[in-house]
Amino acid sequence: MTAALTVKLLDQLVDARATGGLAIRPGNLIVPAVEATTSAPDVSDLAGSTRGYLDGPGRFAKFDTPYGLAIDASGSVFVADSGNRRVRMIAPDGLVSTFSRYSASTLPVAGNVSNLVGFADGLAVGVAGDVVLADSRLAVLARLTEGATPSVIAGSGLVGHSNGQNVLASFDLPGGILVEADGTIVTADTQNNAIRWITPSGYTYTSTTSPKFVPGFR
Repeated sequence: MTAALTVKLLDQLVDARATGGLAIRPGNLIVPAVEATTSAPDVSDLAGSTRGYLDGPGRFAKFDTPYGLAIDASGSVFVADSGNRRVRMIAPDGLVSTFSRYSASTLPVAGNVSNLVGFADGLAVGVAGDVVLADSRLAVLARLTEGATPSVIAGSGLVGHSNGQNVLASFDLPGGILVEADGTIVTADTQNNAIRWITPSGYTYTSTTSPKFVPGFR
């Protein structure tokens, strides 16, 4: 039987399994190392020290409200460092670097964006090695590549529930996100209680077979 650890952190349940699940705690990113034969998993810090912003070796690096997580094929871990409005990358050797910055000023969204503060709720690694981010406060999905300006995949920046091409679509607290093998993006549109799909060409739709969830589902 696979050992598992369910941790209550940052108002969400994270199921950390022997297959390599991850969990986070305020100021730190942690990874459970679980053997299938054990009843009590060992938990050790992967990166992070005190709250703040600092790149460098894992145990010296600093984060501020790390949230969304994703892992690429090489084993690098991407972290939505929401308090610092950045996506950080933890290399397999533990070195922490800044992958990209994001904020209302770097995402061309509608509305009075100068007064908005983004919060990355979900991350996923795309098929080309880019990072896809769901920002629950700015109500957009964005694509990030290292060192480049983020680009909006879907969402106008105005809260709503409309399907359409790229910025003609609208969301209300997009959260969990994944990228399928063909490049289709799937996200939990939290306050709309729906699962939304974004095609590789950028068209957002809500499947008529999508199950409905209780308010607040992520």
